[in-house]
Amino acid sequence: MLRKRLYLLAFLTLGIGAVHAWSQPVPNGNNNQSKTQDARPEQNMLQNGVTVVQPKASPQTSARDQPQPKSGRASLIAGFETWGGKLSDPVAIFTGIIAIFTILIFRGDRTDAKKELRAYIAVKGLGVELLNAGSREPSLAKIQIHNVGHIPAREVRWIIYADVDADADRETFDIDDTKIKRTDIVISPTVSSDRYQTFLLTTEKIEAFKHGASLYIWGVVRYNDGFDKPRFTRFCHRYDKHNSTSKGERIIIPATNMRYHQNGNDAD
Repeated sequence: MLRKRLYLLAFLTLGIGAVHAWSQPVPNGNNNQSKTQDARPEQNMLQNGVTVVQPKASPQTSARDQPQPKSGRASLIAGFETWGGKLSDPVAIFTGIIAIFTILIFRGDRTDAKKELRAYIAVKGLGVELLNAGSREPSLAKIQIHNVGHIPAREVRWIIYADVDADADRETFDIDDTKIKRTDIVISPTVSSDRYQTFLLTTEKIEAFKHGASLYIWGVVRYNDGFDKPRFTRFCHRYDKHNSTSKGERIIIPATNMRYHQNGNDAD
């Protein structure tokens, strides 16, 4: 706040200086010439011992000397000459340059303030519940959406995918944005919202996970950053069977198994 006040004070000071420099009259050489011509001393004549003061003759102005109305072109040229005279003042030029830089500083501060204040969404994995082979119930992936910004994130919506793959360096994680449903969910600063997504895996996929394949949970969270600008956070979490436990038909994979995959994570 203090920095902005100082910038404002500097801008006002420079603006006053620019107006003052701009208002200074431009010297005209014809003025001095006319004053010299008008300052004619009175002539004294001595007639019969008496000094006679001859009055100064009134200057006769011919029609040629009368100010003639300027044409549009002449007026335009004269205007440019007047502006050119003021623009040639180095003080005015310097003051104008400083004023422009001050405006640019204000714009930069405003952009920086938006970046510092806007909502930022981070996504953390909270574990997965897989169903044992033969079960008809869906599996469950859990994530935590956390606003690490300084103003509320609005219209928060998401989609979550799951798959088992033997490739621990998988690179492609497709997302269909048309399947993301719009919401009115608002997440305040420093507040977290736990969300989940059910999904189905084939028996072959679950058996592959039990034998060392990786389980991938990925997706995207879309939201409004508080300044009416749409943002996104893409996430991709990788789980392995380490420390997994069985509970009835379910395989419980704890959040401590979650790793941020080297691909599929991005944000703006």
